Amino acid sequence: MLKRSLFILLSFIVSLSLAQDPKMGGILTWGLSTDPPNLDPHVSSGASAATVKMSVYNGLVRYDKDGQIVPDLATDWQISEDGLTYTFNLRDGVMFHDGTPLSSADVKFSLERIINPDTGAYLASAFGVIESIDTPDDLTVVLHLSEPHAALLPYLARQEAEVVSKAFVEGGGDLNLEMMGTGPFMFVSREPDVSIKLEKNPNYYETGKPYLDGITFIPYADEQTRVTALEAGDIDLIEYVPWKDMEAIEQNPDLELHADEGAAFMTLIFNQERKPFDDPLVRKAFGYAIPRDAIIRVAFFDRGSPITGGLIPPNSPYHNDELDGTYSYDPEKALSILAEAGWTDSDGDGILDKDGETLSVSLLSTSTYGMHMQTAQVVDQALREIGVDITLELEEWSVVVARQTESDFDFRVHGLGVLVEDPDFLAGYFMPDAFYAKISHMSDEMYGEPLTVGRTSTSEEERKAAYLEFEKAFLDQAPWVHLTWRTQGEATQSYVKGYSHLPGPLWGHSAYTLKETWLDK
Repeated sequence: MLKRSLFILLSFIVSLSLAQDPKMGGILTWGLSTDPPNLDPHVSSGASAATVKMSVYNGLVRYDKDGQIVPDLATDWQISEDGLTYTFNLRDGVMFHDGTPLSSADVKFSLERIINPDTGAYLASAFGVIESIDTPDDLTVVLHLSEPHAALLPYLARQEAEVVSKAFVEGGGDLNLEMMGTGPFMFVSREPDVSIKLEKNPNYYETGKPYLDGITFIPYADEQTRVTALEAGDIDLIEYVPWKDMEAIEQNPDLELHADEGAAFMTLIFNQERKPFDDPLVRKAFGYAIPRDAIIRVAFFDRGSPITGGLIPPNSPYHNDELDGTYSYDPEKALSILAEAGWTDSDGDGILDKDGETLSVSLLSTSTYGMHMQTAQVVDQALREIGVDITLELEEWSVVVARQTESDFDFRVHGLGVLVEDPDFLAGYFMPDAFYAKISHMSDEMYGEPLTVGRTSTSEEERKAAYLEFEKAFLDQAPWVHLTWRTQGEATQSYVKGYSHLPGPLWGHSAYTLKETWLDK
């Protein structure tokens, strides 16, 4: 009897194991939150576009499902003792999708393209310390840095650091419209606002992967339509799950929510080249005028938390607790600071003015994402209540991206994320040559010095002191006003297996797990 029981138990374990073996084949349909404005992997154009790009391209290194940096196109790497030389050994036999072999020349070309200011690459500032690149042979890349960089590997693991084909680009290929990578899926076609189709790369370097035959990305600009399509079974996976629908998805046995409150945040970005935001007093006053709890309630259905101090996440050893509470909701204090700047309701009409000019501003946001629109509506109402003459501009996402690039805004609501699990992510936003620093015309050089110390120092205590100095200066000048952290997530049909939502600040890299995703149906 005992032998029979053991046999039944072993048979059950074996059958369960077999049932969980990945099934090959099938097309995954992914509901995007917007149509990608461009397909260039080095130019940031939102999380939807990044998801598509990550499916087609590889970098030297990448993040795994546990958030660890692991080899990708590089099999291994060595860092010199002084931190100034990085040597990467490339995989032999990796092919671009057109059949041409990957070589060190492609890596050198890609990194130099990112560094070139004409590209408008997202990581140009982060890679500015790369002084020169050597390629002693086809499978070796050597980076020489002008100074140590504490977070270089995490930046190399970001999707904006992926490797493109030198021959494809120099031969006239347009990376905005086509993709030529080495990744698990190959670009097939794009019909703007309708679909982007990818197919399995049969020559992918990881034998047996991907499991899927392909992916079809379908943009749903309306978030309710995107959720309805998932609930109806028309698509397999959606990104940017609306917060109002998270609880219902959690309770639906046919669906699964993949989410956490990691390091996604909402913020106000001021264009300091435009009045009145050239005055830090006005920016600071706006910081006190916004009820962050209302944003969490209205936009995120209580799935978030306020940011009242620095931007380094609370779970980081570099978080500065003493700064929390700097910007509490205090409309009376906001009015007092505006009066200090000369803005008062001198004629009693309810609108603040100075020297005969009203305090009139335009707030740029998007109707494509509910979180942006609803956050902007709370900001709009709060500022009206203290006497600001405000115009709310709600544009399609692609329009917002274009206007942002041209600094064509007074101030704007934006949803962003912590770039890497290191406080050097602040440099990616706020160093003088960083993309967002430039579009918001952050002219104050006081930020650059502490961020440089934080990036180059090998002393944890010295780094902590540098980031505290930065955050104090930032809060004092308020070039941006941070609002809230938010939960971020995707939802899948229950038969979608192998997909992982990467933890914390890495949520935007979850598409790296699509090569391990399969359909249990």
